Amino acid sequence: MVKQILKNAKVIVFFIQQHHVPLAIFRHYETNLMLLNPTETCFSTIFLMVERLFKLRPIIEQIVIDLDWITFVNSLHGNRCQKSFTKARVVRTNVKRDEFWDTCVNFIHMVELILMSLKAFDCKQPCMGRVWLIMKTLE
Repeated sequence: MVKQILKNAKVIVFFIQQHHVPLAIFRHYETNLMLLNPTETCFSTIFLMVERLFKLRPIIEQIVIDLDWITFVNSLHGNRCQKSFTKARVVRTNVKRDEFWDTCVNFIHMVELILMSLKAFDCKQPCMGRVWLIMKTLE
């Protein structure tokens, strides 16, 4: 289930960032924040990507119903861009599904506690008491 959430989130982020029209529509609606790319070596970047995607949910939903998006996707159909057309349909389907966003919320809630714990454990002084308290809180 977590793999599927991450796969769908990556498809949405990469599609918007790798195509000029969806990226231009995104920048039209949101001028301050950008979508974040995960890196393979840092676990927390996956969490940050999903968290930012969820934070930008209203804008992402607006993008897939924008007239420029529809025109762009229709221009992909029939051209040599069948793979991009298919991805665009997957992006739109996932963005419009409440189940996708619900699983993102669950993922954020679950991983947020783990990251908070890891940050607390990463200190130079002894912190066994803090570790015990955090683990007790996570139960």
